Amino acid sequence: MRFWIFALLRDIRLRLLIGGRISRKALHILNQAGLLKAGEKQRLFDSFRKEHLHLTRRIYNLNRYLNSASDLTSIVVGSDQVWAPRFGKKAMETYLLMSVPDSINKVAYAACSYGVGRGSAEFERYEDGLSRFSGISVRDGFTRDKVAGVSDTAVEVVVDPSLLNELSFGISKSDLGVPEDYILYYGFSENGDRVSRSLSEEYGLPVVSIAMEDNHRESSAEVNLSSVGPKEWISAIQQARFVVTKSFHGTMFSLRSGVPVLVVPGDEKAVPRLEDACNRFGLKGALIYPADCERDPVSRLKGVDWASVRQLMERHVRDSKYFLDKYVLQREG
Repeated sequence: MRFWIFALLRDIRLRLLIGGRISRKALHILNQAGLLKAGEKQRLFDSFRKEHLHLTRRIYNLNRYLNSASDLTSIVVGSDQVWAPRFGKKAMETYLLMSVPDSINKVAYAACSYGVGRGSAEFERYEDGLSRFSGISVRDGFTRDKVAGVSDTAVEVVVDPSLLNELSFGISKSDLGVPEDYILYYGFSENGDRVSRSLSEEYGLPVVSIAMEDNHRESSAEVNLSSVGPKEWISAIQQARFVVTKSFHGTMFSLRSGVPVLVVPGDEKAVPRLEDACNRFGLKGALIYPADCERDPVSRLKGVDWASVRQLMERHVRDSKYFLDKYVLQREG
């Protein structure tokens, strides 16, 4: 315990000395100890969880929980980067449910391995764990190719869970503090700055910006929304004329809301999963690569058949719900 306190204080001191931000780990430890006063953004997130998510108490040890959960029949792993080897062997074994008895139904939904990496070689040591899943689905083509290379179980590509339900919270534009008509810019990058400015000039619309956690600056937008929770964020996307984002989930919620979106990866590492999603949903023309500064973003926006994008998304959503029904709900029933 003394080591953790020392490490925490050292981290805070260094950050203060260099004018930087305290690390997530340090903030988490302070928050768990009750030493942090929740800010407005944190309050909004906590309120959302309490109102809309049906959660158990937090579980820190899966095996200990399994020993006490006599009524547990299925575990669904996912979504997002739960199968990313970069997080280490222990994390991979946990999220591949290696210690879970075979009497419990194991299903993967929209798992992701982060990037192309070393292909199937990343999963060779986990072949036995994968063989014990009744159903495996992943979020993208490159994760499917990796897993399929070592697994006898069929691997399906499904949509991110954010597309499975339509959400509405009744938050008006005046409640959000945004103009009547606007472009939403979520997650900043040099390319994103250029694209949002071009759209603003073409359509005469103001830009409303929301920063991501890795953005340490404000944008030059007319309106910067700082303390927003999930409800405010989703409402801002739903009511925008267009969205410009480097975020995967910003792209997904734009699709779900039927709002035209231009996807601008912040760097080359972010390209694979955004490229995969854009190709799958018919959004290839809306993807603007980090090095692609020549083509007019307005023509990109106009070149996408948004009605077809919507139809394609709805078909993928139906297929994904069928996967969950087949491997989870029918087995529970």
